[in-house]
Amino acid sequence: MTDNYIIIKDGRYVHRVACESILYVSANRHSCDVHTSTIMYSVRCSFMDLLNGPSRRYLTQVHRSFAVNMQMVTAYSRDELFIHIHRIPVGRAYYKEVRGLFVNTT
Repeated sequence: MTDNYIIIKDGRYVHRVACESILYVSANRHSCDVHTSTIMYSVRCSFMDLLNGPSRRYLTQVHRSFAVNMQMVTAYSRDELFIHIHRIPVGRAYYKEVRGLFVNTT
């Protein structure tokens, strides 16, 4: 992995995904779904490993099982973030940080 890319193995293909192109990440039991504007990749790794990797500069955890690229957020409410047509839940423990980052992100 480099500082601006993550390497994703998807079946027999290996993809290099630019961290800034990630919209959000959702965690499942033993994998994470990495959503970009064009495709969704399923990665077999822990949520925390993904957040602590090269994408840590781009992703902010907003829920127990969701992290978003705050540059891509178009609107927010008390319990949701909106990235285009996607609705991402915001945990109570993360709301103050999300509100501050939304206002300060350019």
